[in-house]
Amino acid sequence: MNRVKKFGGAVALPIASYVKPEGATTYEDWQRDDAAAPIIAEGLARLRSTRNCSAVADWFNQQGFPVGPYCRRSIWNGPMVRRYYRNRLLAGCPGRGFRHCVKRHETGRRISVINPDGPIFIEVPHLAHVDAVELDEVNALLDRDNADLRRKPVHNVGPLFRQPRKRTRFPGQHARCWYCGRQYVWGGNGMTDNSMCSGTREWHCWNSIGFPGRLAAERLVQAITGELYQLQGFESQFAEMVAATTEQLQTNTAQQWERLHRNEEKLAREMEHLADAIAKLGARPLLANKLSELEDRQKALLAVRYRLERPTRHPLQLPATVGELRESLEIQFQELATDSPEFGDLLRLLVPQFEVYLVRLCDVQSLVPHVRGGSVPVQHGLVESCLGVSAEAAWRRPIAPAGHDVPRDSLALSHFAEHRMGAIGAHSRLESTMRVVAASIR
Repeated sequence: MNRVKKFGGAVALPIASYVKPEGATTYEDWQRDDAAAPIIAEGLARLRSTRNCSAVADWFNQQGFPVGPYCRRSIWNGPMVRRYYRNRLLAGCPGRGFRHCVKRHETGRRISVINPDGPIFIEVPHLAHVDAVELDEVNALLDRDNADLRRKPVHNVGPLFRQPRKRTRFPGQHARCWYCGRQYVWGGNGMTDNSMCSGTREWHCWNSIGFPGRLAAERLVQAITGELYQLQGFESQFAEMVAATTEQLQTNTAQQWERLHRNEEKLAREMEHLADAIAKLGARPLLANKLSELEDRQKALLAVRYRLERPTRHPLQLPATVGELRESLEIQFQELATDSPEFGDLLRLLVPQFEVYLVRLCDVQSLVPHVRGGSVPVQHGLVESCLGVSAEAAWRRPIAPAGHDVPRDSLALSHFAEHRMGAIGAHSRLESTMRVVAASIR
């Protein structure tokens, strides 16, 4: 804190629109990107008018405004915009000391808490993109609007503890590690299509073996569709649902055409009356504003007409037979399951439990991830399909067989894992197989 007060030292990492030259030690050495100033000012104005950080994030992405050099994400989202405009560095007033450490004498450790005295701000005018008063006013408006929207803690724990914080594809942030209980995230061991335990990234869990999340979603879809096809009358019922949806779309389209014709007739009358008024009174500011309003309405109606005429140029091609409909269902199901975050929310309802644990095959030394699912019956192939090996293909020796409690703390868990791994390596295949049989009988 003394370095901050004396000469602006102890600088933070640079954010978007700022450059930290090599060897820079203070904020006085930093440089701002002047080309980004108009975008930042316009984003602040949009944030004031809409109070919607996600809308500003979409606009940033459309303008090609790059994120900061130390961001994990490559594009903007709502929380990033909120954090960005909360930083008073944009007004040339960087701050330090938002949090400080206090000692817990019971454990002898220090923990980080919010500083009750508040942060310390210094003035660096050459780094300002926007006015400080305007920035503080917008932040105050956002804080006031969102004051009552915060989730109340449950038993002193946030209700989103171990819950997905963003939209993602299945099974990202839904699958859980059986040993530590943390969620699996995309990007395991440098492979973007692999999922791994989030605790491994922070050195809080020893389970560093990932699994192909896209393949797991595809195999899960196969298991679900297999269950659907076994239902009596599913194919005919699904065909009826598609036909009913198509009929409903046609009915809605007819109503929209009727509404469009009425609006176009009304607009034509208003423009005719406005033309008569201009001919009698001449050009006046009020009439010019009215003409601009009518032109905007005309553009909106043209956009609606184009949207309604598009199905006539590209008619909907429905499958002629139930077999083609079934094939189309499987294709769309696979694409949505692997690429759509919205469809992933539906899969989480179908499979509320998706736990990943490790097993060792009797004739293979490496560990293989297995899945223990929820609502979809395991005996119909959920575990086997996610793994790619049938249940009858080989004897398995789980790291923790059914009926044994797994230690939850890290020290006991490490001793437990060492004991299990040592036991597996010490016994022969026959002894390991007999132990698996005995454990299953118990």
